[in-house]
Amino acid sequence: MLGNVSEWCSSLARPYPVGAADDRESATAPGARVLRGGNFTDAAESADPTLRHSDRPTRRLRWNGVRLAFTPPAP
Repeated sequence: MLGNVSEWCSSLARPYPVGAADDRESATAPGARVLRGGNFTDAAESADPTLRHSDRPTRRLRWNGVRLAFTPPAP
């Protein structure tokens, strides 16, 4: 999956370390959101899930995407 698209995260782009009062997980707070990993336009070294950068959530680029997760119900 690495290198296909950079993955949007819901976290606001805030510097580390994480603080309890930094409000980085607020869904309604304005600000740039975190993108993780590299995409097909980046160099091979950038295809790393630990790399973070950010962008405005209103900006739509074909190399930014999301990873969908589904937990199936127990049988």
